[in-house]
Amino acid sequence: MKLHSSRLVLTLGGAALLLTLGIWVNTGTLAPYGATLKSPLIWAPCNYPLNIDNPHFKATFLMLDGAPRSQWESSVVLRRILYPLLAYPFMKLLGFGAGGLVTNVLLAVGSLALFWLALRRRLGGEPPLAILALLATYPGWMYWAGLPYSYATIVPLSLLCMVLLWRVETLNGWRHALLAGLAMGVLFTGYDLLPFFGVAGVLLLLWRRLWVPCAVFALATVIPSALTSAVLWQVYRVPFRNGNTEAYYKVIRSYLHVSTVDLGAWWYWLRAFPWAVRDNYFFSNFLFLPVLVLLVLAILGAQRLRSDEGMIPVLRPPEICLAITAVLLFLFLNLAPPYDGWQLRGSWVPRLYQPIFVAMVSLLAGFFQTRASLLPGLLRKGTWAALGLVVALQAWVVFAPVLGAPGLSGEIYLRFYHHASRPFYAENLKKLGTRPVGFCN
Repeated sequence: MKLHSSRLVLTLGGAALLLTLGIWVNTGTLAPYGATLKSPLIWAPCNYPLNIDNPHFKATFLMLDGAPRSQWESSVVLRRILYPLLAYPFMKLLGFGAGGLVTNVLLAVGSLALFWLALRRRLGGEPPLAILALLATYPGWMYWAGLPYSYATIVPLSLLCMVLLWRVETLNGWRHALLAGLAMGVLFTGYDLLPFFGVAGVLLLLWRRLWVPCAVFALATVIPSALTSAVLWQVYRVPFRNGNTEAYYKVIRSYLHVSTVDLGAWWYWLRAFPWAVRDNYFFSNFLFLPVLVLLVLAILGAQRLRSDEGMIPVLRPPEICLAITAVLLFLFLNLAPPYDGWQLRGSWVPRLYQPIFVAMVSLLAGFFQTRASLLPGLLRKGTWAALGLVVALQAWVVFAPVLGAPGLSGEIYLRFYHHASRPFYAENLKKLGTRPVGFCN
């Protein structure tokens, strides 16, 4: 038992070190969310690139710190209060930048460990270490975590929501549903994950025909956000609706006024639908992971693998419900009638569907633990080689920029979030230098 526990500690410790190193080499001038812009803000005195929304994110700290209202009231991310609350002690002690980066590392390492422990329990054994390496080198951590913004919670909160969704898979009774819903609802105050995991939880309970727990769970998931909105309004006079949330209302209104829609404009978007499907699937999770998932699904479909009775299935209800939810959300956003302003559709924001990566990792973990060994020899070796190749390619995206080869990383990051006309990552690194935090110009 001691040997097993020691191995687990060493395994998670190594993954945590790899993840921490990956985050660090994507800070400073290499922080993708800043350095992929054409004209990022520059953070003196070290000349680190920041995203143009930096004032919005810093405003959350200023609000909690008691700064004058004029310094933070224009921010559109004040309602995402979980990250500012978690980061505030570190930001108060170390400053907005350093405190945020410490918070990001702690969130990443902590969620990685909790997810892995839950995954081991769920699969009834130790998943292949290559899956842990796949998770630790996932570029989705590094894209956000290099800057002290609330978007750094997307990956950690998605992992924790998946753990709670696994709990929903087995719970019985409305009390357990209430606790699971409240816990998930607290996580929703950090980022808008309710359309993914909240809806998936409801579908899962409907699947299980637990009608009362389903209703209790659905109500519980929105209680923390409702209370947060009420407190923000009463204490800080922060309204829920702003420039950030208005896009959601516009999509809904477009369906309510479908009778007056401009059919020509609608056809313009519908013609782009197939390319939106392609780009959002492959680039919402940095290309290589989605390709591997397609390969595994093709093998499962073609081989129709038979296993010993009682073996845990690879495709299980929580992952299926999350995938269904993502598809429904994609259809709702991309088939909507035309509306003005910021568009939540097309090929420019695959990042919206990033949370689906947790279902992909879970699927791969189950496959390589319980099914890969049943494949014919050559195919078995090929699938393991494909897993190793994806880990290597992800590691290249993460670590190549600091080694002076940012070309592929810049292309992958641009496809993930098309907030520039072309890749500027390599140009910015050439201009500003390749300096993680700790190396000042």
